[in-house]
Amino acid sequence: MEKQQTILITGASGLVGKKLIELLLVRKYIVKTLTRSKLNIPEIKSYIWSIENQTIEAEALNGVHTIIHLAGAGVADLPWTEKRKKEILDSRTLSTKLILKTIKDGNYPVKNFISASAIGYYDSKQADIYCKEDANQGKDFLSHVVKEWENEVTKSTTLEMRCVILRIGIVLAKEGGALIKLMDSY
Repeated sequence: MEKQQTILITGASGLVGKKLIELLLVRKYIVKTLTRSKLNIPEIKSYIWSIENQTIEAEALNGVHTIIHLAGAGVADLPWTEKRKKEILDSRTLSTKLILKTIKDGNYPVKNFISASAIGYYDSKQADIYCKEDANQGKDFLSHVVKEWENEVTKSTTLEMRCVILRIGIVLAKEGGALIKLMDSY
């Protein structure tokens, strides 16, 4: 019998993270989460991390085969003051640095690092055309965030694990997020 794979998810309390946990549990994966406060889901083990303090509970990475990194401050939650822009960037880059440093320092044999990213990378002037992965980077704030974020993620290749970057668009779901905000505006 094949051993169950353990998957660690950051951003587990978000819209995508919650749905992903549900799908993984149905498929009998062992699921762990890294969150700022413990989640109360009986089927998973929840561990605390602090991006600001650059700490992760030691046991969080034990036995982890794959990390799915979804964490990041919501770009549409608050106005983009300089402080908020720094929070948006740091929540992505510093969290990635922390995960990779923890893997390296603890010599954890993680095989896959899957990181969310965003289509905000692309030049918004190209919004009406099909963009391939290597299309021009935009020159706005979100493009800068995505570029810096992906630069941190690609450092995972030095740890001899598979690195996947998913550029995700706006997630629309009746459970929350952008769709609810759009519907409330009508």
